[in-house]
Amino acid sequence: MLVSRHVQRALTCRGKTTIYCLKLSRNVTTVPTYNQFVSHDVLVPPRERYPAETRHNSTSTSQKWADWNIVIGIEMHAQLKTRRKLFSDSLVPEDMFVGSNERITLFDAAFPGTLPTLNSTCVSLAIRAALALQAEIQSRSAFDRKHYFYGDLPVGYQITQNYAPFARNGHVNLPKSRKQVRIKQVQIEQDTAKSFSSGSERTEYDLNRAGMALLEIVSQPDMTSPEEAGEYVKTLQTILRSVGVSDGMMEAGSLRCDVNVSIHRDGEPLGTRTEIKNLNSVRSVVLATRAEVSRQISLLTSTPSSQAIIQQTLTFDEDA
Repeated sequence: MLVSRHVQRALTCRGKTTIYCLKLSRNVTTVPTYNQFVSHDVLVPPRERYPAETRHNSTSTSQKWADWNIVIGIEMHAQLKTRRKLFSDSLVPEDMFVGSNERITLFDAAFPGTLPTLNSTCVSLAIRAALALQAEIQSRSAFDRKHYFYGDLPVGYQITQNYAPFARNGHVNLPKSRKQVRIKQVQIEQDTAKSFSSGSERTEYDLNRAGMALLEIVSQPDMTSPEEAGEYVKTLQTILRSVGVSDGMMEAGSLRCDVNVSIHRDGEPLGTRTEIKNLNSVRSVVLATRAEVSRQISLLTSTPSSQAIIQQTLTFDEDA
């Protein structure tokens, strides 16, 4: 999918409006950079705000883990602020008071013969986010099918951009840590339905959320402490809100994080990573990362072998 031949969008930042025009010709070979579109008054720090030597500082802030190097990467999923879903004409639910399965079409329910139609507003918002993250917009991107079989995905696969995302190589500056976290890629994908357990033998699904537009922002593993992970999530939430891409309401589920954690000692190869899914607050990101680091250290010190850590997907209950 070619991102767009003619995209023109107004970015409104706290009362200041500047028009940024992005036009990609049919025979385009390179995409203009961030600085060619964004004026000096945009609310994003310049690329060279922090010295190069401070960008990837691997010093842990926790003295109790002084003998260990912590490696953290985060995948953030932000719902785009659009009135309609990514590939259908169905309206998105505005609030929690919308009845179950009221905002769906035949395509959302995976009826045979229905075809997707891309919502151009989602592409415009995604480009706005990529510019705010100073990422390189690709002249060509494509959608993939990510196959897995759960009840919350009626068609049996998710439409995403894992292999050919529309933007790569951005970054986020952390003001408190004075550190820069690299962004690996930014991609558009579908959200899944909500599932509800009604007893031990029954699960119900609400398809109102199925097919809503998500922006997935994948970081490089540049964070080295739970506090840096929390600051990264808070900073990225602020950026997305400032440029009007997402409302960033983590408590409502419109912004969710998957945190990847591994540990290793100096001179050793990187450890086996685990993934903590669907964290919906900055506090949860910090607490879940602390708990996982402590769990991995406990396993490695009681069983002196890297095989003690199993690559797996975990959940976190803050109240447990």
